[in-house]
This record gives sequence, structure tokens and C-alpha cells, in this order.
Amino acid sequence: MSDPSDRLDLFMKSRKSERTRKYTDEIYDYLLDRRHDPETKGFVRSGQLRDDLVPASIPNSSTFFYLLTDMEKFQLIEKCSPQKEKPMKGKPAVYYRIKLSDIIDEKKAQKDLLYNLGITDEDEQEKIISIPLAYEVIPAKKTRKKKAA
Repeated sequence: MSDPSDRLDLFMKSRKSERTRKYTDEIYDYLLDRRHDPETKGFVRSGQLRDDLVPASIPNSSTFFYLLTDMEKFQLIEKCSPQKEKPMKGKPAVYYRIKLSDIIDEKKAQKDLLYNLGITDEDEQEKIISIPLAYEVIPAKKTRKKKAA
């Protein structure tokens, strides 16, 4: 199950209704559209993701968070909770993005993006694509609840 398109197809087949498949598509497409953002490196805060998709595309928050959890378990998306410099009240922010290694055809996606930005000359697109991009991997912080002795 290493091929990302196979994993996505398998995940879609595991959904019981057409609506949840549609909701999954909405989340995946939203994250896919933001994968080239140089500021965020493709990460989108879960609150922003929820605000943009619930209730406009997905009817309720519980369905939304259930799908995010399932997509993460299926390794379609990755989750990141950066460590705070100063401890503050409240829950830490959680970010999600498409797994960068799972972009099916990165070169085609880059060409499409450049074309949409108005760069239509193929030689110019090739020059820009040949510039290496550096993506920083931010590991998720794993926490375990301590058992009472």
C-alpha cells in the first residue's frame, strides 16, 4: 500500500456513504491546494480548516474531525503540534498537511501551478521547477498520559 493513489482509493472505498467520500475529497483538495504555500510549508491550522469547511462543505464538526483522524491513521495527511516556547493556557494548535512524499506527480502539479500563475512558457517552467525546494519536516509531539500509581 505504498502508492498514494492506491491508499487514497482504498480509503475512499472504506467510507460507508457517498457523502463521507465527498467530505474526504473536500478536505484532501483543500490541503492539496495549500501544499505550495512557502510560509506555512503546506500546513494548515485545524481551526482554519474547520472554519473554511464546516458547515459550508461538511455539515458538522464531529464528522470533520472524525475524517481528519481517519485520514491521518491512513497516512494520507500528516499532523503537527509544534511545541510552544512559553506554556500558555488552552490546547496547543494542531496543523495538518498532505504528506509531501505522496504528491502523485509533483512535476505536473508544479507546472499546473506555474501555468495558473501566468507562466505559460515551458522552458521558463522547467527552469523554475529545477530550483530545489526545501520542505522542513516538523515532527509531531507524542504525548502519553501517565498512569496513576
